[in-house]
Amino acid sequence: MAKPTTRQVSRGFARGRFLPGMLLFGLLVATLPLRAAVLHVDAKADPGGDGANWSSACADLRVALDRATSGDELHVAAGVYRPGRSGEREASFELKDGVSVFGGYAGLTDPDAPRNPSVYVTWLSGDLGANDLTGGTAHREDNSHHVLQARNVKGVRLDGLHIRGGQAELYPDHKSGAALLAENAELELSNCVFVDNFAFNQGGAVYLVNCDAVLNDCRFEENRTEGFGGALASEDSGCRLQACQFFGNRAVGGGGNAVDAWKSSLSFIDCEMDGADDQTVQLLSCQDIQLSTTR
Repeated sequence: MAKPTTRQVSRGFARGRFLPGMLLFGLLVATLPLRAAVLHVDAKADPGGDGANWSSACADLRVALDRATSGDELHVAAGVYRPGRSGEREASFELKDGVSVFGGYAGLTDPDAPRNPSVYVTWLSGDLGANDLTGGTAHREDNSHHVLQARNVKGVRLDGLHIRGGQAELYPDHKSGAALLAENAELELSNCVFVDNFAFNQGGAVYLVNCDAVLNDCRFEENRTEGFGGALASEDSGCRLQACQFFGNRAVGGGGNAVDAWKSSLSFIDCEMDGADDQTVQLLSCQDIQLSTTR
Protein backbone atom coordinates (compact mmCIF):
# COMPACT_ATOMS: atom_id res chain seq x y z
CA MET A 1 0.00 0.00 0.00
CA ALA A 2 1.34 3.40 -0.91
CA LYS A 3 2.19 5.48 2.15
CA PRO A 4 0.92 9.07 2.17
CA THR A 5 3.06 11.74 3.72
CA THR A 6 2.28 13.13 7.16
CA ARG A 7 3.89 16.54 6.90
CA GLN A 8 1.89 19.74 7.06
CA VAL A 9 3.33 22.73 5.24
CA SER A 10 2.30 26.36 5.23
CA ARG A 11 2.91 28.29 2.03
CA GLY A 12 3.53 31.57 3.80
CA PHE A 13 6.57 33.44 5.11
CA ALA A 14 7.15 34.80 8.61
CA ARG A 15 7.56 38.56 9.02
CA GLY A 16 10.85 39.95 10.33
CA ARG A 17 13.66 42.42 9.80
CA PHE A 18 15.59 42.53 6.54
CA LEU A 19 19.22 41.56 7.21
CA PRO A 20 22.30 41.58 4.95
CA GLY A 21 22.41 38.44 2.87
CA MET A 22 18.66 37.89 3.02
CA LEU A 23 18.21 39.18 -0.52
CA LEU A 24 20.52 36.49 -1.89
CA PHE A 25 18.82 33.86 0.28
CA GLY A 26 15.43 35.06 -0.91
CA LEU A 27 16.46 34.78 -4.54
CA LEU A 28 17.69 31.25 -3.91
CA VAL A 29 14.46 30.23 -2.20
CA ALA A 30 12.44 31.71 -5.04
CA THR A 31 14.08 29.31 -7.46
CA LEU A 32 13.17 26.23 -5.40
CA PRO A 33 9.86 24.39 -5.86
CA LEU A 34 7.27 24.70 -3.12
CA ARG A 35 7.06 21.70 -0.84
CA ALA A 36 3.97 19.57 -1.06
CA ALA A 37 1.09 20.27 1.27
CA VAL A 38 -1.40 17.90 2.86
CA LEU A 39 -5.05 18.94 2.69
CA HIS A 40 -7.48 17.22 5.07
CA VAL A 41 -11.04 16.51 3.95
CA ASP A 42 -13.90 15.34 6.17
CA ALA A 43 -17.58 15.41 5.25
CA LYS A 44 -18.38 15.91 8.95
CA ALA A 45 -16.39 19.15 9.15
CA ASP A 46 -17.95 22.59 9.41
CA PRO A 47 -17.99 24.60 6.17
CA GLY A 48 -15.10 26.96 5.52
CA GLY A 49 -12.19 24.89 6.78
CA ASP A 50 -8.83 25.42 5.09
CA GLY A 51 -7.79 21.75 5.32
CA ALA A 52 -4.51 22.43 7.13
CA ASN A 53 -5.30 19.76 9.75
CA TRP A 54 -8.23 17.63 10.88
CA SER A 55 -9.56 20.28 13.24
CA SER A 56 -9.90 22.67 10.30
CA ALA A 57 -10.70 20.06 7.66
CA CYS A 58 -12.37 21.02 4.40
CA ALA A 59 -15.86 19.53 4.14
CA ASP A 60 -16.07 19.56 0.33
CA LEU A 61 -13.77 17.31 -1.70
CA ARG A 62 -14.29 19.39 -4.85
CA VAL A 63 -13.14 22.52 -3.03
CA ALA A 64 -10.05 20.72 -1.77
CA LEU A 65 -9.22 19.52 -5.29
CA ASP A 66 -9.57 23.07 -6.58
CA ARG A 67 -7.10 24.31 -3.97
CA ALA A 68 -4.55 21.56 -4.52
CA THR A 69 -1.46 22.05 -6.66
CA SER A 70 0.99 19.55 -8.13
CA GLY A 71 2.67 17.48 -5.42
CA ASP A 72 -0.11 17.96 -2.88
CA GLU A 73 -1.92 15.14 -1.11
CA LEU A 74 -5.56 15.01 -0.08
CA HIS A 75 -6.27 12.89 3.00
CA VAL A 76 -9.97 12.06 2.94
CA ALA A 77 -11.88 10.78 5.96
CA ALA A 78 -14.54 8.09 5.99
CA GLY A 79 -17.89 9.24 4.64
CA VAL A 80 -19.80 9.78 1.41
CA TYR A 81 -18.66 12.45 -1.03
CA ARG A 82 -20.69 13.47 -4.07
CA PRO A 83 -19.35 15.64 -6.92
CA GLY A 84 -22.50 17.75 -7.17
CA ARG A 85 -26.07 18.29 -6.10
CA SER A 86 -29.11 16.48 -7.40
CA GLY A 87 -29.60 17.29 -11.08
CA GLU A 88 -25.97 18.31 -11.72
CA ARG A 89 -25.28 15.22 -13.81
CA GLU A 90 -22.19 16.63 -15.53
CA ALA A 91 -20.50 17.22 -12.18
CA SER A 92 -17.39 15.12 -11.51
CA PHE A 93 -14.40 15.13 -9.22
CA GLU A 94 -11.83 16.62 -11.60
CA LEU A 95 -8.38 15.18 -10.92
CA LYS A 96 -5.37 17.47 -11.25
CA ASP A 97 -1.76 17.20 -12.36
CA GLY A 98 0.45 15.62 -9.71
CA VAL A 99 -2.23 15.50 -7.00
CA SER A 100 -2.74 12.36 -4.90
CA VAL A 101 -5.97 11.41 -3.12
CA PHE A 102 -5.81 9.00 -0.18
CA GLY A 103 -8.94 7.67 1.51
CA GLY A 104 -9.32 5.64 4.68
CA TYR A 105 -8.90 8.09 7.55
CA ALA A 106 -10.99 8.37 10.72
CA GLY A 107 -10.78 12.15 10.45
CA LEU A 108 -12.55 14.18 13.12
CA THR A 109 -13.84 11.00 14.74
CA ASP A 110 -10.31 10.01 15.82
CA PRO A 111 -7.62 12.27 14.32
CA ASP A 112 -4.76 10.12 15.64
CA ALA A 113 -6.09 6.79 14.36
CA PRO A 114 -3.87 5.08 11.77
CA ARG A 115 -5.13 5.05 8.21
CA ASN A 116 -7.21 1.97 7.38
CA PRO A 117 -9.28 2.10 4.15
CA SER A 118 -11.15 -1.12 4.97
CA VAL A 119 -12.34 0.25 8.33
CA TYR A 120 -12.73 3.95 7.55
CA VAL A 121 -14.42 3.63 4.18
CA THR A 122 -14.24 6.65 1.89
CA TRP A 123 -17.06 6.60 -0.69
CA LEU A 124 -17.10 8.70 -3.84
CA SER A 125 -20.66 8.41 -5.06
CA GLY A 126 -22.44 9.38 -8.25
CA ASP A 127 -25.79 9.05 -6.46
CA LEU A 128 -26.38 12.79 -6.38
CA GLY A 129 -29.93 12.50 -5.08
CA ALA A 130 -29.02 9.88 -2.44
CA ASN A 131 -31.92 7.76 -3.65
CA ASP A 132 -30.38 4.75 -5.43
CA LEU A 133 -31.71 1.30 -4.65
CA THR A 134 -29.06 -1.29 -3.87
CA GLY A 135 -28.69 -3.83 -6.66
CA GLY A 136 -31.16 -2.13 -8.98
CA THR A 137 -31.38 0.55 -11.64
CA ALA A 138 -34.23 2.61 -10.20
CA HIS A 139 -33.66 6.31 -9.50
CA ARG A 140 -30.43 6.43 -11.51
CA GLU A 141 -31.66 9.08 -13.95
CA ASP A 142 -30.18 11.86 -11.79
CA ASN A 143 -26.78 10.24 -11.14
CA SER A 144 -23.46 11.73 -12.20
CA HIS A 145 -22.25 10.58 -15.63
CA HIS A 146 -18.65 10.22 -14.39
CA VAL A 147 -17.80 10.23 -10.69
CA LEU A 148 -14.15 10.98 -11.49
CA GLN A 149 -12.49 12.49 -14.54
CA ALA A 150 -8.79 12.66 -15.37
CA ARG A 151 -8.07 14.60 -18.55
CA ASN A 152 -4.63 15.72 -19.74
CA VAL A 153 -2.97 15.06 -16.37
CA LYS A 154 0.16 13.28 -15.15
CA GLY A 155 1.29 11.89 -11.82
CA VAL A 156 -2.21 11.28 -10.45
CA ARG A 157 -2.56 8.79 -7.59
CA LEU A 158 -5.75 7.39 -6.06
CA ASP A 159 -5.49 5.11 -3.04
CA GLY A 160 -8.05 3.61 -0.68
CA LEU A 161 -11.23 4.90 -2.34
CA HIS A 162 -14.59 3.24 -3.02
CA ILE A 163 -16.35 4.54 -6.15
CA ARG A 164 -19.95 3.71 -6.95
CA GLY A 165 -23.14 4.95 -8.59
CA GLY A 166 -21.76 6.43 -11.82
CA GLN A 167 -24.29 6.38 -14.68
CA ALA A 168 -22.78 7.15 -18.10
CA GLU A 169 -25.68 6.68 -20.50
CA LEU A 170 -25.98 10.01 -22.32
CA TYR A 171 -24.91 9.67 -25.96
CA PRO A 172 -22.51 10.80 -27.38
CA ASP A 173 -20.43 12.66 -24.77
CA HIS A 174 -21.17 10.73 -21.58
CA LYS A 175 -21.44 7.10 -22.58
CA SER A 176 -18.33 5.39 -21.13
CA GLY A 177 -16.39 5.22 -17.86
CA ALA A 178 -19.06 5.82 -15.22
CA ALA A 179 -16.71 5.66 -12.24
CA LEU A 180 -13.60 7.05 -13.95
CA LEU A 181 -13.17 8.57 -17.39
CA ALA A 182 -9.48 9.11 -18.16
CA GLU A 183 -8.12 10.67 -21.35
CA ASN A 184 -4.48 11.51 -22.10
CA ALA A 185 -3.55 10.72 -18.51
CA GLU A 186 -0.86 9.02 -16.47
CA LEU A 187 -2.27 7.60 -13.26
CA GLU A 188 -1.84 5.01 -10.54
CA LEU A 189 -4.75 3.43 -8.68
CA SER A 190 -4.18 1.35 -5.56
CA ASN A 191 -6.54 -0.32 -3.09
CA CYS A 192 -9.60 1.11 -4.83
CA VAL A 193 -13.02 -0.54 -5.12
CA PHE A 194 -15.32 0.07 -8.10
CA VAL A 195 -18.83 -1.20 -7.50
CA ASP A 196 -22.26 -0.81 -9.10
CA ASN A 197 -21.42 1.57 -11.96
CA PHE A 198 -23.09 1.55 -15.39
CA ALA A 199 -21.97 2.80 -18.81
CA PHE A 200 -24.02 2.55 -21.98
CA ASN A 201 -21.16 2.07 -24.45
CA GLN A 202 -18.05 0.64 -22.79
CA GLY A 203 -16.10 0.56 -19.57
CA GLY A 204 -18.85 0.12 -16.99
CA ALA A 205 -16.52 1.43 -14.29
CA VAL A 206 -13.30 2.67 -15.95
CA TYR A 207 -12.59 3.87 -19.48
CA LEU A 208 -9.01 4.67 -20.50
CA VAL A 209 -8.20 6.57 -23.70
CA ASN A 210 -4.56 7.24 -24.61
CA CYS A 211 -3.47 6.59 -21.04
CA ASP A 212 -0.64 4.97 -19.10
CA ALA A 213 -2.19 3.39 -16.03
CA VAL A 214 -1.14 1.11 -13.19
CA LEU A 215 -3.74 -0.62 -11.01
CA ASN A 216 -2.67 -2.37 -7.81
CA ASP A 217 -4.94 -4.37 -5.49
CA CYS A 218 -8.12 -2.91 -6.96
CA ARG A 219 -11.52 -4.63 -6.95
CA PHE A 220 -14.25 -4.38 -9.61
CA GLU A 221 -17.64 -5.73 -8.62
CA GLU A 222 -21.12 -5.65 -10.19
CA ASN A 223 -20.30 -3.04 -12.84
CA ARG A 224 -22.23 -3.18 -16.11
CA THR A 225 -22.29 -1.94 -19.68
CA GLU A 226 -24.56 -2.44 -22.67
CA GLY A 227 -21.47 -2.71 -24.85
CA PHE A 228 -17.89 -3.76 -24.10
CA GLY A 229 -15.84 -4.10 -20.94
CA GLY A 230 -18.16 -4.54 -17.98
CA ALA A 231 -15.48 -3.41 -15.54
CA LEU A 232 -12.80 -1.71 -17.65
CA ALA A 233 -12.28 -0.70 -21.26
CA SER A 234 -9.02 0.52 -22.76
CA GLU A 235 -8.35 2.28 -26.06
CA ASP A 236 -4.87 3.21 -27.33
CA SER A 237 -3.55 2.74 -23.79
CA GLY A 238 -1.08 0.78 -21.72
CA CYS A 239 -2.34 -0.67 -18.46
CA ARG A 240 -0.68 -2.88 -15.85
CA LEU A 241 -2.99 -4.64 -13.40
CA GLN A 242 -1.55 -6.49 -10.42
CA ALA A 243 -3.46 -8.41 -7.73
CA CYS A 244 -6.78 -7.01 -8.96
CA GLN A 245 -10.12 -8.78 -8.59
CA PHE A 246 -13.06 -8.80 -11.01
CA PHE A 247 -16.33 -10.27 -9.75
CA GLY A 248 -19.83 -10.19 -11.21
CA ASN A 249 -19.19 -7.62 -13.94
CA ARG A 250 -21.37 -7.79 -17.04
CA ALA A 251 -21.17 -6.68 -20.66
CA VAL A 252 -24.65 -7.18 -22.08
CA GLY A 253 -23.33 -6.83 -25.62
CA GLY A 254 -21.11 -9.83 -24.95
CA GLY A 255 -17.75 -8.14 -25.34
CA GLY A 256 -15.43 -8.49 -22.36
CA ASN A 257 -17.49 -9.01 -19.23
CA ALA A 258 -14.41 -8.08 -17.23
CA VAL A 259 -12.10 -6.17 -19.59
CA ASP A 260 -12.12 -5.01 -23.20
CA ALA A 261 -9.10 -3.54 -24.95
CA TRP A 262 -8.65 -1.95 -28.37
CA LYS A 263 -5.18 -1.09 -29.71
CA SER A 264 -3.87 -1.40 -26.16
CA SER A 265 -1.31 -3.35 -24.20
CA LEU A 266 -2.58 -4.80 -20.93
CA SER A 267 -0.63 -6.91 -18.44
CA PHE A 268 -2.41 -8.96 -15.77
CA ILE A 269 -0.32 -10.23 -12.85
CA ASP A 270 -1.90 -12.38 -10.14
CA CYS A 271 -5.40 -11.17 -10.96
CA GLU A 272 -8.61 -13.05 -10.22
CA MET A 273 -11.76 -13.00 -12.35
CA ASP A 274 -15.25 -14.43 -12.13
CA GLY A 275 -18.22 -13.97 -14.47
CA ALA A 276 -21.61 -12.53 -13.61
CA ASP A 277 -24.49 -14.99 -13.12
CA ASP A 278 -24.73 -17.01 -16.35
CA GLN A 279 -21.79 -15.31 -18.05
CA THR A 280 -18.19 -16.41 -18.30
CA VAL A 281 -15.19 -14.15 -18.11
CA GLN A 282 -14.14 -12.70 -21.46
CA LEU A 283 -11.03 -10.74 -22.37
CA LEU A 284 -10.67 -9.15 -25.80
CA SER A 285 -7.51 -7.95 -27.58
CA CYS A 286 -5.34 -8.17 -24.46
CA GLN A 287 -1.61 -8.95 -24.39
CA ASP A 288 0.84 -10.37 -21.82
CA ILE A 289 -1.87 -12.00 -19.75
CA GLN A 290 -1.13 -13.71 -16.44
CA LEU A 291 -4.28 -14.32 -14.42
CA SER A 292 -6.40 -16.83 -12.59
CA THR A 293 -10.08 -17.26 -13.45
CA THR A 294 -12.83 -18.87 -11.44
CA ARG A 295 -16.30 -19.83 -12.51
